[in-house]
Amino acid sequence: EFLISAMPKVLEEVRPKYPAEEKKKGIEGSVILDILIDASGKVRQAKVLQSLTPAMDAAAQKAMKNFVFRPAKIGEKSVAVKIKYSIRFFY
Repeated sequence: EFLISAMPKVLEEVRPKYPAEEKKKGIEGSVILDILIDASGKVRQAKVLQSLTPAMDAAAQKAMKNFVFRPAKIGEKSVAVKIKYSIRFFY
């Protein structure tokens, strides 16, 4: 069993493009994603755990794939890790 000594940290955040139709309808909220961050800090997977609308889910996933993290560490070694992350849509 391995213990993470440092969790990943966001270095570059990308705001999702708010889908025009959803914004017009006043839909707000959060898309919760299960993301896999590799040992170099790149997001390799972004699976929707809590959905808003298909368009908002897709926008959140697209933005998440462009995030850059400082990777998780076990001791001094960078490792891949899965975490939950919330992308909020509001105006």
